[in-house]
Amino acid sequence: MILLAIDPGIHTGVALFDHDGTIIETYETTGEPYEVAALIAQETYHEVVIERGPASRAIEYMDELDGWLRVVFPDAHWMYPGEWKHTPRAQQEVNGVLSHHARDAVRMGREYMFQRTLTT
Repeated sequence: MILLAIDPGIHTGVALFDHDGTIIETYETTGEPYEVAALIAQETYHEVVIERGPASRAIEYMDELDGWLRVVFPDAHWMYPGEWKHTPRAQQEVNGVLSHHARDAVRMGREYMFQRTLTT
């Protein structure tokens, strides 16, 4: 199982994990929302988790990016920041990942994998 974790934003963080939680790759990307979604869609993955932003935001870019991500990843699991940011996995150091947004993708991915092990 390969997990693709996405932290959407003006600078979108991406992390890929192997079945055992090993980080395969991390990066940050920017561009038009459709370009960002198309670039990330080229990754090989089995499951996808995406951070869900607040429903009441007034940022057209983020609304458009979320829309493209929903089209490209219709089966993705969406997590609110409150579901992962205050967990022990979110507090762990992410060595070797320089981008703040990629680190957030790693931390959210770790929490998603942890929660998934509790339900399987």
